[in-house]
Amino acid sequence: MVTTRGPKKGDPADSTRRASPSRGRPEAVLHEHRRLVHELEVHQLELELQNRALRDAQGLLEESRARYAELYDYAPIGHITLDRSGIVRELNLTAASLLEKERRLLIGHPLRRLLAPRSRRALDAHLRACFKGAAVLNVELEIPLPEGGFRVVELVSVPPPPNALDFADERPRTLNSALVDVSRRKRDERRQVALLEREREARVVAESANRMKQEFLAVVSHELRTPLAPMMMWVKALRAGGISDSLRARAIEALDTCLKVEAAMIDDLVDVARGQHGKLRIERAPLDLQSVVGAALEALAPSAAAKQIEVTLEVDATPAWVSGDSTRLQQVAANLLSNAIKFTPEAGHVALTLRTRDANVVLTIRDDGEGIQPSLLDGIFEPFRQQDDPAPRRHGGLGLGLTIVRQLVEQHDGHVVAASEGAGRGACFTVTLPALAHAAPRGGEASAWTLAKPAARDRPLDRLRILVVEDDEATRDALAATLGTYGADVTTAASAAAGRTVLRQTGADVLVSDIGLPAEDGCDFIRKLRAREKRTKGAARLPALALTAHTSERERARALASGFDRHLAKPIEFDVLVSTIRALARPGPFSAM
Repeated sequence: MVTTRGPKKGDPADSTRRASPSRGRPEAVLHEHRRLVHELEVHQLELELQNRALRDAQGLLEESRARYAELYDYAPIGHITLDRSGIVRELNLTAASLLEKERRLLIGHPLRRLLAPRSRRALDAHLRACFKGAAVLNVELEIPLPEGGFRVVELVSVPPPPNALDFADERPRTLNSALVDVSRRKRDERRQVALLEREREARVVAESANRMKQEFLAVVSHELRTPLAPMMMWVKALRAGGISDSLRARAIEALDTCLKVEAAMIDDLVDVARGQHGKLRIERAPLDLQSVVGAALEALAPSAAAKQIEVTLEVDATPAWVSGDSTRLQQVAANLLSNAIKFTPEAGHVALTLRTRDANVVLTIRDDGEGIQPSLLDGIFEPFRQQDDPAPRRHGGLGLGLTIVRQLVEQHDGHVVAASEGAGRGACFTVTLPALAHAAPRGGEASAWTLAKPAARDRPLDRLRILVVEDDEATRDALAATLGTYGADVTTAASAAAGRTVLRQTGADVLVSDIGLPAEDGCDFIRKLRAREKRTKGAARLPALALTAHTSERERARALASGFDRHLAKPIEFDVLVSTIRALARPGPFSAM
């Protein structure tokens, strides 16, 4: 066991304590004071460090807040906060820009006042649904623009939590939403819808056109085959022999009629194709339309007489002068008159009137026939449109006559209209052409529908040497035989090379050549011929006539540019061929090759 005891009497320490009892108390106080000062200095340093840390944290917070504010204000989409009434509580600059207002003018004001009337109702319904706790909702709103039109924005809202109080911290419950400009998307959608609609319409038109084409081809096939049947039978009868002279004459007449029908249908097809491409050729001259209409009436008088139809023509006492192509205008009158006769029953009436009214000449053709259904009136002049109507099929024909009429009338700066009170009420067609105030007529402006045969001579091509270059044997033989009946001395060749051989050996007065020759076509043939003529001293120019089944204006221009003097399209009116050859012919043989 250890025991402690205090200092013994007489020790130095004991003597020290006893000697200065009052001096020990001030030292203890001083020591305590120093300790307290030290603690205060430590606390002060800690406070300064904490203050510095707080300042740094505050700076970071302010920097972060500024960064957030910048991100919020300049976000690529608008942000807007609305209360239950649709009052704007907060929004960023992007949203203010979309709403076309300054931010300070928007906060505290209802959003609906900025919207188009129909969008206001949509916004109200949207707010009601969102504050009832519906899922994320969106609504498209229209904002009127100062320059006119609308900006379409989409408001996408996130509803507040269902457990939120209506008034938390004395603040109304709010709705946070995104505002996105969808104007371009809506334009693209409308454009896409329009494109789809146009594509649908184009598809319908294409399908309709394809159906009409198929129907038209069927009609063309039928109509072209119809004259071929009697032609083939008559040809077979003529080949068999043993028929009487009267029957032979009847066969020839029937063949001639059928050929004219075929040629007329082909001409109609060619005219429609040319008219659709603006290639119909007309040669204008001052003419009296009374003579033209009279010639058409005279040509169709037998058709009217066969059905005992009374046809009347009323004209002014003075001529009806117009500037036009007599043949083409006669075609207009003949097509309309032929239509009226075709659709008028036996013992019916067709009335033609030709009047000069103000600055126009007006031709009206009215009948009391079958009339036109109202549904067909608008498209009566369209090609192939008549195939929808069963009536033309009962009467035959391609149904292109009225299309050709409109094309020709418009080429003459006029217009044509059709009118009818309905089926069984007859029809009326009116052609209006600009009138000429003063005219000096040229001879022959009201020529007959077909050219008359030359009457001056029975053999108008007598002793004329003609070279026919044609690769089709049937056409070549027919040309040679028929030209021979007019007195011509005809030599034939099946190719350009054979034609050159004939010219070297026997010469010719006139060259008649097909364009579509094998190996070397007619244009190459005539170019080489013209080049040889230029190189040969004293060689005369050989008159040359081009024949082709290609009837386009481009083909005609190509033939003339190659060196041909004239151009005729197949099928050929033989009287036109003979008169053309006579015009080209000149005395003296040609043998330059």
